[in-house]
Amino acid sequence: MLHLRLTMKTTTLGMVVLAISTVIVLSACERPSPRQDDDKTKETNQVETPLTQPLPDAEVQAILKQFPGAVPYREGSDSLLSKLKAFGIPTSSLLWGQSTCMDDIISTKNKLAPGIKGPFNFGGLAGLPFTGVAGLDAFAHHVPEDGAAVLFVGPHIGYNGSEGWGKILRHDQHHPSACCGALAAALAKLRKGELKPMAPGKDDYQEQTLEQLAYTHRDKILASTEPLVTLTQLTYEDAIKTLSDYASKVRERHFKYAVVVGAIIINTDYMYNDYVWIENVSILDIQKNVWVLGGRPTVAKQQLNR
Repeated sequence: MLHLRLTMKTTTLGMVVLAISTVIVLSACERPSPRQDDDKTKETNQVETPLTQPLPDAEVQAILKQFPGAVPYREGSDSLLSKLKAFGIPTSSLLWGQSTCMDDIISTKNKLAPGIKGPFNFGGLAGLPFTGVAGLDAFAHHVPEDGAAVLFVGPHIGYNGSEGWGKILRHDQHHPSACCGALAAALAKLRKGELKPMAPGKDDYQEQTLEQLAYTHRDKILASTEPLVTLTQLTYEDAIKTLSDYASKVRERHFKYAVVVGAIIINTDYMYNDYVWIENVSILDIQKNVWVLGGRPTVAKQQLNR
């Protein structure tokens, strides 16, 4: 009898232990590890946290000193879309082509408004349209029927309150880094006297093209109180002229309008909204070959504060 009771108690205890073990195993399967929780929280914060901090007034004034009329990027984008709608060009009809730098900060902070198709990228380092006529021709074939092709030319430059022009604090970094890094590198070589006339090589074609642009305008750049701002403005002039020349060689005519937007993007630290200085907005009626707003883009150099 005693043996039977011991056996029953042992069996009961074993069943309890088994049940507890099963619950623990199932709970472990259902719950992610602490590291997974941390990673998920971090990802959610990065994606969903809006840019809510206003840019300090001192930084706004520094930007406006070099780029009079610059506005927060979203404000500039909304104003542009409203202007297009006034000409009967809805957002849903746009294919956005951009000659902007390949820097990740462009896509991280400057998202296209909902409904716009694209972007089709013409730009390489610093926003020069390195895809050439072939790139623009391919883009033209992708525009919606009776829609509008937007050609946005926008080299960029960073501004940081502590270090000034050419620097920004990026996400998850502790120190400001170069922006635009490609132009900053070309300027550094120019200041050291390391640049000379040369044909860009295939191993570093884009950067060496920027270096030649800097070398061509070396006197103006080195005499400037803000050399990187001046080099950025000269890059803008070259980019919009070049892209306009390419556009004149494209014969695709199935869409209604071509919209040329000339601008310089001013990047700021990751917690702030960027700014944009829009120098030109021109609208060409493709079928009539008539500029209904502005004209063939030319650089209004009197607006460039050097």
